[in-house]
Amino acid sequence: MQRAAIALLVVAFTGCMASGTAIQTTREVVKDYEIGQTYEKNAGSAIVEGGRIYTAPAFRPVKSFQPPTPGLLEGDIAAIDEGQLWKARSRRDDGGFFLDTPPSYTDRNLKLAINADGSIADGGWYNTEIGGNELDKGEWAKGKVFERVESVPLEGSFEFEILYSGTGGETVNMTYREYVDGMQRADYSQDLSYNIAEQDTISFRSIRMHVKEATSSSIRFEVLEDGGLPWLPL
Repeated sequence: MQRAAIALLVVAFTGCMASGTAIQTTREVVKDYEIGQTYEKNAGSAIVEGGRIYTAPAFRPVKSFQPPTPGLLEGDIAAIDEGQLWKARSRRDDGGFFLDTPPSYTDRNLKLAINADGSIADGGWYNTEIGGNELDKGEWAKGKVFERVESVPLEGSFEFEILYSGTGGETVNMTYREYVDGMQRADYSQDLSYNIAEQDTISFRSIRMHVKEATSSSIRFEVLEDGGLPWLPL
């Protein structure tokens, strides 16, 4: 499961800059299991995973090229590379987008205007601090230079997993872990133990599972319910 997602992206463009409409990010609850389905997992692997993921449109260059330098900067700016991921900041009135620069750019105030067909829009670079066109020094590559890709996770995404750690006598051992922006929150990890000789239905928060068989090397189980995971942070 990918780990990473965001508050709403909002930006106002003024002056000689075309107006933009804030991108409405999607906020989706995801999980890798189905209620009522039986699964078998090995010790050391996650038996259930889920989370709340924020996504927004994203684009990749179709080729690598050197962009012109924005008007307020000196020297050459970093090249635009085919492998980069450019996230949409806002939608242009003409159907195009304003894109955030990737982390390789040091000036995070720069936005790039593209048309709906992936070509560079009139104006090219824009700067959100001064609210207007950067007046590029030079010519942009012609034709389609960006293509839309599948929406990507953004800052703020929350994910969790429950790992199976094996058995100890009549006890099954598990570990709960949380991740924000793909980084583990070590302080929120929990070691879980359940005596399945007493009760073969176990619970963690809103998740209830029926343990059908458990050994030191694997577990076979069914997720009975999860209540819609109401405890996931917004």
